[in-house]
Amino acid sequence: MGFDSGATLKATIRMGILYGAVTQAPVNIGCFTIDILLASAKGEPVQDTDTGCAFYTIDNIDAEEIAQNLYD
Repeated sequence: MGFDSGATLKATIRMGILYGAVTQAPVNIGCFTIDILLASAKGEPVQDTDTGCAFYTIDNIDAEEIAQNLYD
């Protein structure tokens, strides 16, 4: 098991050395950050926000919903 992505981690999953890993959702993190900053600047209440994550293995590493979260 691993966490995040990167060339080494993805390669070990593709080779079957690691079963899988959890990756964050960097696009969501950026979007939610801007939304929360704007709300805060307007004096609106803000709260902790789940930005999402996904578990990936060799079976779904190339799926669009996973691949968009992986980077080197």
